[in-house]
Amino acid sequence: MKAKCDYTCWTHGARRRTTRRERAALAWTETPTRLSETDIDEAEYEILEAAFTPEEQVNLTLAIGAINLWNRLQVGFAVPPPFPECAYDA
Repeated sequence: MKAKCDYTCWTHGARRRTTRRERAALAWTETPTRLSETDIDEAEYEILEAAFTPEEQVNLTLAIGAINLWNRLQVGFAVPPPFPECAYDA
């Protein structure tokens, strides 16, 4: 529950400090990452298209896919994080 609260608090606070493109990138990151949980809404495509060129959309989506793959490999092989748990408390 704490992680969800941290994420929610971060996203609400970030709205004041991020650009429209950064918010669109963060929103799009959640979309392909959570495909198993929900379908992609047409509004999500519209936000992406309003903020990025077609080439940027592809590059962003490829980067998201690479990071998701890396995370799945790390979890699948039980690789511990490279830094101590206390680093999150800073």
